[in-house]
Amino acid sequence: MTLEESFKKLDEITAKMEDSQLSLEERFVLYKEGVNLIKFCSEKIDTVEKQLKLVNDDLSVKEV
Repeated sequence: MTLEESFKKLDEITAKMEDSQLSLEERFVLYKEGVNLIKFCSEKIDTVEKQLKLVNDDLSVKEV
């Protein structure tokens, strides 16, 4: 799943959770799914940040 797909799914979960007809159990399932997606997104973003740092560090060394 891409970050974009994850963000879209998070938007869908948020919209569903705003439905006042949902039971507490249904909200909890959606909440858990959202937390897992946020964790996934965070890990993906951390990975990209680390890769960017490596590229930037490599460029800095070549410029010196």
